[in-house]
Amino acid sequence: MLVGVSFSGKTQCHYVLDMNDSWGDGWNGARLDVTMNGVFVGSFECFGSSTIDSVYSFTGSQMDFTFYSGTYDNEITFSIEDPQGNVLYNGSAPSNLDNILHTSNSSCPPSSSCVNPISLNAYNITLNSADIGWSPGGLDSVWNLEWGLSGFLQGNGNNLNSLNSTSVTLNGLNSFTSYDFYVQSDCDTNGLSIWSGPHTFTTSASSGTCGFFQIELNDTYGDGWDLASLDIEINGNIIQSITLLNGFGPDAYSFPVDSGDVIHLLYNPGDYPEENWYEVFDHNGTSIYFQFSSGNNGPPSTYGVKACPNCLKPSNLSANNISSNSADLQWNTSISGNLSNIEWGNSGFTLGSGTFVGNITSYLLTNLNSNTNYEFYVQEICSPSDLSSWEGPFSFKTLPNPGSCGMFEIVLTDTYGDGWNGGFINIIINNINYSSITMSTGFGPETILFPVDSGDVVDLLYSEGDWPEENAYEVYDNNNLLIASEAGSVNTGPNSTYGLKSCPDYSNIIKTPFDGIKIFPNPSNKIININTNSKLQRVTLSNLLGEVIYDSKTMSKNNEIDVSNFPPNVYILKLYNGHEYFFKKIIIE
Repeated sequence: MLVGVSFSGKTQCHYVLDMNDSWGDGWNGARLDVTMNGVFVGSFECFGSSTIDSVYSFTGSQMDFTFYSGTYDNEITFSIEDPQGNVLYNGSAPSNLDNILHTSNSSCPPSSSCVNPISLNAYNITLNSADIGWSPGGLDSVWNLEWGLSGFLQGNGNNLNSLNSTSVTLNGLNSFTSYDFYVQSDCDTNGLSIWSGPHTFTTSASSGTCGFFQIELNDTYGDGWDLASLDIEINGNIIQSITLLNGFGPDAYSFPVDSGDVIHLLYNPGDYPEENWYEVFDHNGTSIYFQFSSGNNGPPSTYGVKACPNCLKPSNLSANNISSNSADLQWNTSISGNLSNIEWGNSGFTLGSGTFVGNITSYLLTNLNSNTNYEFYVQEICSPSDLSSWEGPFSFKTLPNPGSCGMFEIVLTDTYGDGWNGGFINIIINNINYSSITMSTGFGPETILFPVDSGDVVDLLYSEGDWPEENAYEVYDNNNLLIASEAGSVNTGPNSTYGLKSCPDYSNIIKTPFDGIKIFPNPSNKIININTNSKLQRVTLSNLLGEVIYDSKTMSKNNEIDVSNFPPNVYILKLYNGHEYFFKKIIIE
C-alpha cells in the first residue's frame, strides 16, 4: 500500500485512491463510489494488481467515499489520501458499507463560484406533509427547488424559485407515497449551480382497519440486495417496491392493511440473489413468514397472505405414498373437521394459475407425470365467507417409472450440513447422461431414484464444487443392496463410480452346492468364515465390475477371510474344490 504517493498530475485539489488486489485479477465487482456535495462523481475500482486514481475536489466541499462489496473482498486493500496528503483510510476492504465523510481541505476554489447545496433531508413527515431542508454549499443564499412523485423527470416537477430559506414545508401530499426533490443554488451574476438530489422520502401511512404489516429485508453478505427488489401487492395492485440498498439489514418497511386484504410479496432477483432473505410480521407483530434464499434463485415470493384472518391457516402439509403417477396430499386444519381448498401444479407455478379443488379434507392426486416436481397450497374454510390465507407451497417429486430391472437409488450426504456447494453427480446410463443431481442444503440424506433395465451399465461421474471433502454418496441396487460407497477426504471429493451393471446375470455359471457349506457372518465388516467339508483349492472375492480383490490358493477347511480393509460394497465370493464351483453374494459393511 502506498502512502503519501507522488501522483503525476496531482495538485492540492485532488484526493488520491491507491487500490490493490493481492490475487491480481481486479476487484471482482467491488467498487468505491464517490459523491461531492451529494452529487455523484464516479465509481472507482482496481484493475489487475494495482490502480491509482484521483478525484477532484474544491475548498470546503463535502466528499463521501462508500465501499461496495464484490466477490473476493479478502484480496482487497486500498488507501484514500486527502488533498493535503493526510491518509483518511489505509487497510483492507471494510466488512460493511460504512462510508467515509470528509470536508475537503483542497486549496482549489470551484470553477464556478456558485456551489450546489449539500445535506438534503426530509423531516417532520406526516400523512400529507413534510418539511424538507438543505445546507448552503458555499456563500449562496438563494435557491431553486423542484419536487414531485418519486422518479419524476426534472423539468416535469413542481417548482419553487428564489427561495431565501433553507427549508420548505410541502403540503397536500398523498399518504404512504414516495416523493423526490432537487435543490439548486442561484448565485445571481455568478450563475446557477448544478442541481443537488434527488433526495427521496415517503409520507406516513394511515393505519388500515387492522393496522400495519411489516417486512424486514436482510442480506447475508452485507452489501444490500444488489438491484433485487420486493413488490408489495395488495388486492391485485402493487403499492410499493422495496429493496435493501446496502448492509446486512434488517431494513424494516411497514404498510397498512384492511381486514380481508390479500397480499402477495413478489421477489425480483438482482445480482447474488442467494444472499437475500426477508421476514414478514402481521398486524400483531407476529412473525408469519421466513423466506430464505434457495440456491441461486433467491428467496421465494409469498402469495395469498390474508390480513387479520379470523380463520387460521392449515399446517403440516405433506405428500405421502408417492408413486410415479400419484401422491396423497394431507394437512391439518386449525379446527378439526374444517374443509379446505387446494391449488396444485408443476413446481414454480403462480398461485391462481394452478388446478383448484375445493371443499375437501385430503386429496389423492392421480395421472401425474413420472419423475416430475409438483407443489400445492392449502386454504382452510371456516365458513363460506371466512377463508384463511393460503399455506404453502409444499413441494414433492413423483418417482420415475421403474425399468425392467427396477430402480437404483443414490443417497447423498454432507458432513458440514450446508449441501454440496456446487458439487454434483452426472448419472450416465449406457454412455448417455440421464440426469445431474446435487444436494442444495443440509446434511442429508437426500435420496434420488432412477430406473434401470437389465444389462444397463451405470457410471456416476462426480464433479466437485466448494469444500468437496464434505460430500459423500452411497448407491443401492434394485434389491436395495449397497453396491458403491464413496466419501470425500482432505481437499478432495468422493471418487466417481464406473461400470455398475444392473441385474447382473449369473445364470450361465454352473453352481454346484458344496457339501454342508456355511458362510457367516453376512454382512460383515471384519471376518468372513467359510465352513465346508470340501477341501478348497482356490477362493476369490470380486467386485461387481469383475475385478478380483482377494485371491488365495492355500486355504483349507474352516477358513476365514479378513475383509476389514475392503471398501463397503457388494462382492461375489467364488469357491473351487477341484471339480466344482460355488458362488455367493457377500456384503461388506
